[in-house]
Amino acid sequence: MTPSKHIEQEDLALYAMQLLSEEEAAAIAEHLRGCAACRDEVAALQGDLMALAMTSELQSPPASAKQRLFQQIGREKKVVPMPMPPAVSAERDGSALSGERELEDAQRSGVRSVRDIRDLDDAEAEWAARRRSRGGRVLPWLGWAIAAVAVLTAGDLYLQREEMRASLIAESVKIAGLSEQAEWGQAVLDALTDRSATRVTLTETPEAPKPVGRATYVPDKGTLLFTASDLQPLEQYKTYELWLIPADGHDPIPAGTFLPDARGNASVILPQLPKGVIAKAFGVTIEDAGGSQQPTLPIILVGAPT
Repeated sequence: MTPSKHIEQEDLALYAMQLLSEEEAAAIAEHLRGCAACRDEVAALQGDLMALAMTSELQSPPASAKQRLFQQIGREKKVVPMPMPPAVSAERDGSALSGERELEDAQRSGVRSVRDIRDLDDAEAEWAARRRSRGGRVLPWLGWAIAAVAVLTAGDLYLQREEMRASLIAESVKIAGLSEQAEWGQAVLDALTDRSATRVTLTETPEAPKPVGRATYVPDKGTLLFTASDLQPLEQYKTYELWLIPADGHDPIPAGTFLPDARGNASVILPQLPKGVIAKAFGVTIEDAGGSQQPTLPIILVGAPT
């Protein structure tokens, strides 16, 4: 300690780095309980160490430094404590106490010598040079402030990225919808203008003379446009179903279900049909809701290509 009863700055630095022995650390901790100036000095040193740990790259000390440390320790005189005989008189008690003090002084001198060797370590020399170059102390909370700013910045960037991602998804959905509508409109236009299309007028059957249906069919593309008028309303859980009857004698192919509006009008536009099927006729039946894979007689509308 200095004459003003404060701990030397070197010892405080070693205490902050936890490089002192248990006895020396306990003595300094006891002093810090009643000395505000030394506590402030230790807090400043800990803040500098924290900032140094966050800004410095981890580097292992060179092998030569470790070798020099072991060589220096080997040259030191080692004090081996000897067992003291039991005290038999006051004079011997005084001698024993004197011997214990000498032994304690020798041990403390040995600790100080090892501490001086540690001061020669390259890592501490580099730390001291960086601390002098800064020209002042870094506040203890500086490292936490930097970490907090980094976390807030990362969170803001994450939110911005998620907003941009959601916007891109919405635009992609809109573009996909427009593309699908354009393809559907182009398919309708191609069917209406295709010269190879077969146009069929469906007339009423003897059982139901009033309804009329019209079909436009392109066999090579498998596209079909169907409209009907004057259809009668159906019972609940019933539906109309359109059928393509192949010319090769295969089973009728379901071409879609439909229900008429209040005026009796209905349509089936571009149902899913196989390509290249030549139609012998088209027919309409009444089926259960959801449709059927086989037509249920009677066929209320029927028509064949002319």
